[in-house]
Amino acid sequence: MLRYIILLCALLFPLCCSGQQLFNDVPTTSPYFNPTKAMYSLGITKGCNNPDPPEYCPDSSLLRDQIAVFIIRAWSRRLWNDPEAFLTYAPPSGTPWFSDVGTSHPNFVYIQKMWELGITSGCTVTPRDYCPNGTIENYQIAVFIARARVVADGNCVVPCGNDNFYYPSTPYFNDVSDNQQSPYYTFTSNGFSGWRIWVRCRPMKPLPAAV
Repeated sequence: MLRYIILLCALLFPLCCSGQQLFNDVPTTSPYFNPTKAMYSLGITKGCNNPDPPEYCPDSSLLRDQIAVFIIRAWSRRLWNDPEAFLTYAPPSGTPWFSDVGTSHPNFVYIQKMWELGITSGCTVTPRDYCPNGTIENYQIAVFIARARVVADGNCVVPCGNDNFYYPSTPYFNDVSDNQQSPYYTFTSNGFSGWRIWVRCRPMKPLPAAV
């Protein structure tokens, strides 16, 4: 999960927030101290529970419904300087897009917005499911963040060419190559003056039917 919080913080904002420890389970000596505190300060996360001091649960697996919350709050913060402002300025439909995420789901509004922004197509096509309790995988988080970055950079409230971006022809990773059957996004980052995400996918091939 820790690698994902760095990439999510990289999605929209430079790292910040050095100083006093915030989360009881993320000490100031942790390499993840700055990004976790930044996410809390920006309103992207509230932590995993609310003792005093709060905890982040950095070693827990990240679920698909949780990443929807993080990404949509980060996108909303980028556009309106408020992680929940999308509920006012670009509210999601009240009719469920996914058969397994009803209106009573605690993260319904975030998952709805993931579909409406073109960041996800779900985990299955027929029926259209999101698999909210599924553990997020590396290639899935790469797809989500790459698409979300395009949406955020374009100040979009609807899909805006989410899969149109530059990618180098030379793979960054040994286990994700151009001759794979499925086109996976991969990413690397540069944190000198704030994080930047680079992505690539197999040229001239469609994306997976469901991500």
